[in-house]
Formats: sequence, structure tokens, C-alpha cells
Amino acid sequence: MTNSAYSKYLLLILFTTGVILAVIGSGVQSSLSFNNNNIITINGNGISHNEFEHAQAQNPSLSISEVLSLLVDNKLLLQRAEELGLVQSDRVIRKAIVQRVVEQEVNKVLKKQPDETGLKAFYQAQLNMFTSPKQFQVEIASFNQDDKQCRQAQTVKLAWQESTSLTTDWHNNLVNQPLANNLHSETLVYRQLGNQLANQLITMKSGEMSAPINTERGCALMLLIAKTEARAQPFIDVKDQVLAEYRGMARRKALSDLLINLRENASIDIAQDIVEMLSHD
Repeated sequence: MTNSAYSKYLLLILFTTGVILAVIGSGVQSSLSFNNNNIITINGNGISHNEFEHAQAQNPSLSISEVLSLLVDNKLLLQRAEELGLVQSDRVIRKAIVQRVVEQEVNKVLKKQPDETGLKAFYQAQLNMFTSPKQFQVEIASFNQDDKQCRQAQTVKLAWQESTSLTTDWHNNLVNQPLANNLHSETLVYRQLGNQLANQLITMKSGEMSAPINTERGCALMLLIAKTEARAQPFIDVKDQVLAEYRGMARRKALSDLLINLRENASIDIAQDIVEMLSHD
């Protein structure tokens, strides 16, 4: 594999696609040094170390490969802007040029509106996006002074089984917590209760009281007040949402496809210093 082909392959593996930020200008100096004036050459146009260093300063959380990906994507989009007849001016307006290129390419896809059949097919394929999650409302009593056999909690549980009545002991030990007031998602149940209690709760039926549960503080009982199952919302009720999701997904794919195509057809040469840095990134 030639150095050029290896460099291009390395970029395609390491770089993430679709992250379009402001164009990077020259600026901050660093201790890095490179053998060549340009660290990357794309279709004959170079990216200097000053641009790379400034990009790192502007995006300190990104790795070297991610910074380079940003620079390459940006350069490719500016080259595409020139092909479309847009004038490339100073650095101040490059961001707007990049955004215009993106909008032009994306709008080609978005103009192709799906018909009712296509939209319903998308709805079925992405049904989880339009499904109301399970929800739970639960009261919890914590008997902090109970013994190891949970006798106090057992007495409360027995009273509930016999007459569905909640004793004074239940009310005196009721925990003030948000899940008691309204229905809440399974995600919030796990966040509020932790795995031990949540794992048991989600298997219970509405109106059911759990067996006493040994906890670090004593014994606990859970009463599942209400529970709703996951339910797919009818297409007619969420049609606008389906269209919005379809367009959002189509937009992301159009941008991704554009960048992939530009990369695959570009001549990308990386300075040896950067190739070595990427191998350790």
C-alpha cells in the first residue's frame, strides 16, 4: 500500500463523519514541529500546522484524529463550495459558506418528500421512536428499625393480602419520594430506586405489594399503585412527528453521504509526522 493510500485509509478509519463546526483559522502556537509546511494536503490544497494548532486550541476535548477530521471535512466542503460557484472569501465568512454547501446538498434529498406509503413504512421501521414507554407509580414504606426477619414489614404485607388495607405502620413509615405522586418512566424508576428495588418493581402487577425487601437501612415494602404498558402511538396521531424524524434522519444521512463521497474521491496526503502521531493517538 502506498503512503498516499495508507494515509487515506487511516483517515477513513479514524475520522468521524458529519461534524461541521466553524472554519478553523490560524492562531495559537504550540511546541509541535513538522517536517513539511503543510501537515495534510487535500486535492492540492494544504492545511498548515498553524490551522491544526488553532483547531486544537479551539477544541481541547477532541483527539488528534478528531481535530484532523474536522479540518479535512471543512476543507472538502469549501472545495465543494468552489465547484458550486460560491466565492471563497476571508476566514470570517467561511463558516457561512460551509453551511450553505451543506444546506444545498441536504435540500436535494429533503425535496424528495415521502408519500403516505413511504412515511408509514418509516414509521413501522422506527416504531420504537413512536412508542410510549412503560410507566410506574409506586409507594414505598421503609421500616428502618425492623429486625432481620422483617417481622414488622411482614405484618403490614399480611394485612394487605387479607383485606387490601394499609395499616398505621404503613403510613408511619411511608417514604416521601417522587414516584408516589404520578406515573414515571422505567428509566426514572431505576434512577430513583436503584437496581435492587427497580428490578423487582417492573415485574409486579398494578395493585400488588412486594414481599419485604432487606435493605441497608432495614426492610422495605413497595406498593405498585399504577402501571402502564409500552404502547405504540397510532400513525395518524404522530404523523407530524414521523415526518420530522424522517427529515432529520434524511438530513444526517445526506451530510454523511456527502462527506464520505468527498473523502473517497479526494487525494489526501498526510505528513509523516502526523501519520506517526495518529498511530499513537
